[in-house]
Amino acid sequence: MERVISIDLGGTNLKAALVDPEARILRRLTLPTSKDGRAAIIQQLADAIMELGRDIKIKAIGIGTPGFVNSAAGKVLLATNLPGWSGTNIKDELQDSLNVPIIVENDANVAAVGEAWVGAGQNLDSFFMITLGTGVGGASYRAGEVGHAILYPGGKLCACGQRGCVEQYLSGRSLEANYLALAHEQLGCREIFAAATSGQEPARVVVHKFCFDLASLLTSLTNVFDPAGFI
Repeated sequence: MERVISIDLGGTNLKAALVDPEARILRRLTLPTSKDGRAAIIQQLADAIMELGRDIKIKAIGIGTPGFVNSAAGKVLLATNLPGWSGTNIKDELQDSLNVPIIVENDANVAAVGEAWVGAGQNLDSFFMITLGTGVGGASYRAGEVGHAILYPGGKLCACGQRGCVEQYLSGRSLEANYLALAHEQLGCREIFAAATSGQEPARVVVHKFCFDLASLLTSLTNVFDPAGFI
């Protein structure tokens, strides 16, 4: 049976799985993404691949990474959520030690492929994929990178150099920062949403603002793309 290794590299966590042709997950692992720079993250990727592929013949490896990606070259052109990751040629750095095809793509693009294949997009004629995590992902190379569309002109400074980017208002980091500023307490995203559901006022305020900004973004995207749905 052919098996592949699929990796979702995030600004917070690295998630990897061994997958069969029917999308069944045979093995999986999750670990915090290293904060020690490019070499450490490349080593994490290599270690995850070796762990999941032990004693098994692997057909290929797919890696979804944050940032603007040249998928043909397997290179990250710009990444704002992983320090030192911009300019990394993931494919070249891993290919020397791994004798299997390696495909590198933007994380939101590969999430969309997965949803279209076995997820929420199976019965939709079209859909727009948005990933809300440490950052905000959109679709297809530089085009469709909605995380760096301008939501508030002249707003918060983004690591990409612009002001008012979507990512500064709809990422997990921005939600946590807004809650900290209002409540003077550090909570994670799940805890903030749970607190809002239970009626805690600071959490309710920041979640309401988050949802309002998300709705504003989806309204604009609807007018531009008119998708059958959003995932």
